[in-house]
Amino acid sequence: MPSSSSQEGKNDVEENPFAIDKHKLDEECEKQALLMQRMCKILAKAEKRMNDAETELKLVEAEMELLVRTDPTKYLPKAIKVTENVIDALVKTSKRYKEAARELNDAKYAVGVAKGGIKAADHKKWMIEELCSMDARSYFGEPRTPGVNGKLPVLGAKRKSKTTDED
Repeated sequence: MPSSSSQEGKNDVEENPFAIDKHKLDEECEKQALLMQRMCKILAKAEKRMNDAETELKLVEAEMELLVRTDPTKYLPKAIKVTENVIDALVKTSKRYKEAARELNDAKYAVGVAKGGIKAADHKKWMIEELCSMDARSYFGEPRTPGVNGKLPVLGAKRKSKTTDED
């Protein structure tokens, strides 16, 4: 029965797109391009959402400023003078502006996470290259016993030459 830790390790490779199965490097190489493509699409969608949120925030700000400037008495008591700072404060404390700003912050966070995914996919590519290089040098090969019949060679001993009597 396999140990639970080896089973957990296997599940990590199957569930985590950034995990690498060093025993299936050929498959990992094939999947890498698809992973990068998927991460780039996620980043592009996140950036589009962020751009849309920035546009929405500017639109809300402009609409709110226009409303306050059109009828300041509706939003301010008569004792308060309408100035740029007051209008700015009214706009930025409005519910619509706060919601749009929150949406923009969420979109910026998603872009940051997607950029981290791109970096992780790029790092995975580098690790696959390193593992392939190690595999080519038989790093993961079977251990070999040095010397003849499993004995280590003695330092300073002369090797027997394989000469024949035909000389």
